Amino acid sequence: MDVYTYRYSCQRWYSTVTGTRNLYLEQDIVPEVAAKNDAKHITGSSDCDVQLIQRFKMVVTDVETFPAMACQPLFRYNTEGDQSASSTGGNSKGNNSGGRGTVHSS
Repeated sequence: MDVYTYRYSCQRWYSTVTGTRNLYLEQDIVPEVAAKNDAKHITGSSDCDVQLIQRFKMVVTDVETFPAMACQPLFRYNTEGDQSASSTGGNSKGNNSGGRGTVHSS
């Protein structure tokens, strides 16, 4: 499974929202497009800049799971538009989103 880490910066009427997320793709879609669409979805902004940080292969094998594993969210990109049901941890608005989203006043 290919997983992408990306950083986003999205303009809102009240401030700029920034953060870092992990995203995996199951369809053939350009990662930059998927990241931009995901950032727009989680922030509610129509104006987002994204930068891909890392691409990695993820292989999950059952060795031993520790409680902190529940704190590692991973989001599947969904081209059908309803991404709230596609997260595997955290909430659908990105506050617990593979990194920490922050709000900066303009």
